[in-house]
Amino acid sequence: PFLSQLGQIDVESRQQEPGALLPWFTLVTALVPDAFGDCVDGRYSGPANPIEVIAFVGVTATILAVVGLAAGVAAGSGSTIARGVRGYLAAALVVVLVLGWVGGPLLAAAQELPVFSNNYVGRIRVLLGFLVACLAGLGYDALVRGRPERPQPPWRRLAAAAVWVLAGLGLVGILYRTYQFLRDVDRVRPTADAARLPFAAGVAALLLVALAWWGFRRAAAARRAALVLLPVLVLVESLAFVLPFWPRVDRSDFYPVTSAHQYLIDNVDGDRFAAEGVVLYPATGSVYGLRSVTGHSFTAPTWADLLTTLDPRTFVTRTFSAFPGAVAPRIARSPILDRLSV
Repeated sequence: PFLSQLGQIDVESRQQEPGALLPWFTLVTALVPDAFGDCVDGRYSGPANPIEVIAFVGVTATILAVVGLAAGVAAGSGSTIARGVRGYLAAALVVVLVLGWVGGPLLAAAQELPVFSNNYVGRIRVLLGFLVACLAGLGYDALVRGRPERPQPPWRRLAAAAVWVLAGLGLVGILYRTYQFLRDVDRVRPTADAARLPFAAGVAALLLVALAWWGFRRAAAARRAALVLLPVLVLVESLAFVLPFWPRVDRSDFYPVTSAHQYLIDNVDGDRFAAEGVVLYPATGSVYGLRSVTGHSFTAPTWADLLTTLDPRTFVTRTFSAFPGAVAPRIARSPILDRLSV
């Protein structure tokens, strides 16, 4: 059934080009998720909508990921992690960063492949979070195990330091370009306010990492406290970001059954209803078992032709249709609605 339906809808609009990717400075949202605003307060000024931009990971998790990379470089063959795991995660992370935020020949080649050819590559940021989380786990594991007793060769210590330097330079570049963008859209102050918690968490995380690593024998109790507090910091950052988005009300209030819903439930039966603009927001009718003629989905070309015949402005995007409010009375009298079972 899925393949049959897929053959009847228009997905050509999903064809991707190498220029369709996220601006690299939006990586700042991995650390400061509200750097450009968010979906909650309506005050958003990012280069694309927040759902397509925010790549939240957290400052503490990112620092732990750098620890995981640096500790692996320093330990070499003495690492307790299976050979190749850390290298694979690091390589995959670089590929994800290049595909999602840098582009170029690698992205152009990937977009000739299935999945990549008709999906916006910016959504690969979910893999960014996954890979950083894996590396953060390795970093935390390294802190739990502590510094190796056997001295490491100087070149390994220098290589580990290089990991920190590269991470720092990358952060400086992202912050500088973000500042330029925010200055142009006059949003430096709100972002500075949004960065207070991530900044405080970052300072605390660096101190705790240093304590857990360098206080291996001299301050055992303080070291244990640091290892306990690091996951707490990850949790605090995560909840601070996600709580405003989570519905914390009863389901009956989140999807209320109003008199309008009840009227449609009682009278529509197997037919569809047509809404004006975003009255009963397109696609939400499915929650109530109601079918609508417009919505947010892929549309068969024949169906799209009928909707645009009703009004050329019906499609807000290639996958989002809603009847313009100003012409709703004329549309309501059209016999085309009969053909669409409205």
